[in-house]
Amino acid sequence: MMPIKFITDRILKLSGKVPIRVVLVVPFALQTFAAVGLTGWFSLRNGQKAVNDVAAQLRAEVTARIQQHLNSYIETPHQINQLNIDAIRLGVLNPQDSASLSRYFSKQLKTFDKVSYIQLGSEQKEFIGVERLDNGKLKVVKSGKSTGYNFHSYEASQLGEPTKLLKITPNYNPRVRPWYVAPVEAGKPAWSQIYTYFDVPKLAITAGKPVYDDRDKLLGVVATDLVLSQINQFLDSLKIGKSGETFIIERSGELVANSTPEQPFVISNGVPKRIAATESKNVLVRSTARYLTEQFGDLSTIRSPSQLDFTLAGKRQFLQVTPLTDGRGLDWLIVVAVPEADFMEQINANTRYTILLCLGGLVLATILGCLTSRWIVVPLQRLSKAAEALSRGEWDGTAVDTRLADSVEREDEVGILARSFNAMAGQLEESFTTLEERVEAAMADKTKLIGTLKKSQQKLALHLHQTPLGAIEWDLNFEVAEWNLSAERIFGYSRMEAIGQNGLDLIVPESAKELAKQIAVDLLSDRGGTTSIHENVRKDGKLILCEWYNTTLVDANGCVIGMASLVQDVTEFHSAVEQLRASEERFRQLAENIHEVFWIREPNCQQIVYVSPACEKIWNLSRESLCAEPESFWEAIHQDDRDRIKNAFAKQMRGDYDEEYRVVGAGGSVCWVRDRAFPVRNETGEIYRIVGIAEDITQRKLAEEFQKVARAAQAANQAKSAFLANMSHELRTPLNAIIGYSDLLKEDAEDLGCEDFIPDLHKIQTAGRHLLSLISDILDISKIEAGRMELHLENFDPANLIDEVVETVQPLIDKNGNQFAVDRADDLGLMYADMTKTRQILLNLLSNAAKFTERGTIGLSVEKITNDKSKILDRDASDAYFIFRVTDTGIGIAPEQMKNLFQAFMQGDASTTRKYGGTGLGLTISRHFCLMMGGDIEVSSQLGCGSIFTVRVPARVELLGINVSATAQI
Repeated sequence: MMPIKFITDRILKLSGKVPIRVVLVVPFALQTFAAVGLTGWFSLRNGQKAVNDVAAQLRAEVTARIQQHLNSYIETPHQINQLNIDAIRLGVLNPQDSASLSRYFSKQLKTFDKVSYIQLGSEQKEFIGVERLDNGKLKVVKSGKSTGYNFHSYEASQLGEPTKLLKITPNYNPRVRPWYVAPVEAGKPAWSQIYTYFDVPKLAITAGKPVYDDRDKLLGVVATDLVLSQINQFLDSLKIGKSGETFIIERSGELVANSTPEQPFVISNGVPKRIAATESKNVLVRSTARYLTEQFGDLSTIRSPSQLDFTLAGKRQFLQVTPLTDGRGLDWLIVVAVPEADFMEQINANTRYTILLCLGGLVLATILGCLTSRWIVVPLQRLSKAAEALSRGEWDGTAVDTRLADSVEREDEVGILARSFNAMAGQLEESFTTLEERVEAAMADKTKLIGTLKKSQQKLALHLHQTPLGAIEWDLNFEVAEWNLSAERIFGYSRMEAIGQNGLDLIVPESAKELAKQIAVDLLSDRGGTTSIHENVRKDGKLILCEWYNTTLVDANGCVIGMASLVQDVTEFHSAVEQLRASEERFRQLAENIHEVFWIREPNCQQIVYVSPACEKIWNLSRESLCAEPESFWEAIHQDDRDRIKNAFAKQMRGDYDEEYRVVGAGGSVCWVRDRAFPVRNETGEIYRIVGIAEDITQRKLAEEFQKVARAAQAANQAKSAFLANMSHELRTPLNAIIGYSDLLKEDAEDLGCEDFIPDLHKIQTAGRHLLSLISDILDISKIEAGRMELHLENFDPANLIDEVVETVQPLIDKNGNQFAVDRADDLGLMYADMTKTRQILLNLLSNAAKFTERGTIGLSVEKITNDKSKILDRDASDAYFIFRVTDTGIGIAPEQMKNLFQAFMQGDASTTRKYGGTGLGLTISRHFCLMMGGDIEVSSQLGCGSIFTVRVPARVELLGINVSATAQI
């Protein structure tokens, strides 16, 4: 502090000794010189910075223009190749017809002016191509078997028809050319290496795509050429500063094109030879290429755009190198070089002008300082004398004037100054009044302006909240500052919930956060706008796909203060696009793989546009022959149907074509076909396609014939059943009479003591009852087949039913010396079913067990189960079931006899019937009764060991939905 105070005191003491003129002139001149000098220095620095910025922008813009032009330029050949392959697959182009190919390629050259050569080469060394020459004329070239595999060049008309043979070049094989080899090795669209034309010294690059048949066999390659001289012309048309240059090189360093008149090749021994950029005659191009090689070593390491600078002959050069790839083998580097001198010429001139201005300013400031000091000092001297007078109390204006007149010989300026002091108070008061009025007016204007601004803000807010796009403002930390109604609808968060929250944590899933941050970095780095599509998460956790439009927000000073985004939910749109793409793929797969023939014809029916592979199976015609000769279709139709189908086919333009006809196959086999068609109309209502589908209905025709036979058999069966039912009734009446009379005679014989007649009468009763039982079974079968069997449902106790059955069947079981075991659970509850039919089922099963078992064991068990729906056949009406099991240790059933066990009139074999008797109807009737009640019978048996019959009946039988006839199941 002491040295500073000492220096300050010394300056004050010295300044008091320096004349006021010096004090005024010297600082003024120094300040002026310093201001002008600093202004010039900052101007120079800002100019240099501006040069850097402009150079960077120029390099980026030129590179972007080149990229845009090249992307369009290199995409066109692939589009043409795809069009040509589609035309070949659809039959529009015949690859064997060189005349139609040359005309077609000529038309494409007129449509696509960026390409100069379209060609097709085959595996058979056939080649056809059309080239547009520099003078606009066409040249047709071909090679193959017809030319002896020599390369023939023809002058051609504008329609692509050869008119004059120009040149013959021997021994041409397209399969060894670079444009053919590259796509074949890749198996997909690919670029060839840069090569020279076979017949002219030109550099070209070719986009090729292999052509395969339906069995993925290589047929050939379609290709389209780009002549690199056109890229040279485009680069030459670009203005890059005054002397800047741009060129394109491969990773190997060889020139592709450049903006100089120099060609990227030299002629050596009559053969074009490519040159490296480091060998270019242009100094800037050569030096730039060498610098890139020194900087990166291997050019293949350049994977992203880079802006660099280097020195050439002591002068700075601006440089940008940008990779250009397309995923099909193209891998180039775009290089833009601009000398700094192109921008510094005006800056240097301005610098010299600034120095001269500084010197002139110093001289002028000195002169003006002297004049100003004189203009200031003289009045100050006069004023100082007036001030001295005032200090002595001479406040009166007249006294002041007198003293001033005595001291300075009454200079008018002093008098004016004195009078000014006297009038100052009044003027000051008046000034304050005027100032207050102006302040009030200014406040009123400000209030009005604020009101207008508020209305404008309200309108802006209204538009912001009514837009269908979500509008979001973020600060630089991703904190949400604004959130409109559409954003609420898209993401589910209200405005109050979103404001102040971190947007990345709110709506961006973890998998997309790094992408969102990178988008923000890119946005802030170039101050432009970005567009992106990625996943976001809603409040409810649902992932949605959103499209974002982002830009930066800047303040009045141009500083970035935040970001603004517009967003829309494109989930449904992208889903629809995917569904459309999947639908198109499904249609293609369907058309190629369905068993029916799918075909498309021209309205005049003279040309088949498309036919699916099924035509070979259904029509016995190949796709190729049918497309080549549509009339061959009629030869496949049976001659008895041919005229009828021709007449019907002529009506298909009205859309009423739906016919069935026969197709005669190999060996005279006949196939029935149903063929339908309908017209397809364009926007004007005109028919431009006929679409149809043909299907093999031979099996359906056979089924229809079978149904006719089946209906006839069913009618005969019903007639038989009706006859049996009627006959059973006719036989039952006399049998009941015989049994009744025999019973009366037996009683009379017992009363009269005629014991000899009683056994005979008992035999008559037994035979009658057996015959009556047989007739009852036949009557039941006839009712079943006639569909007249009914259920009589009632509640009953299954335990009582078991007791009745046991009592009835016990004598029959005891007859063969068998033991009878009964097992029933307690508290079975009630059963709602047909008690009579349930009893008959059990009696049939037990009587069979007793019949086929001697000195063995017969068992009967019953239980109630629940939740066994997996065992139910075709229904699940109840959750509870009664399970009856009848077991025996009898003769058992052979496996081969099991399949016929439940068929009517079927027993094990003839010997079984002779030995044990019976009709074979008991099991058939029993199973039908089970099915009527919603249950079933299952059997398991082992020959010689016995059998187990399991009866399953719902605890509560429901009539609804039960097929009471069940004929088919029996």
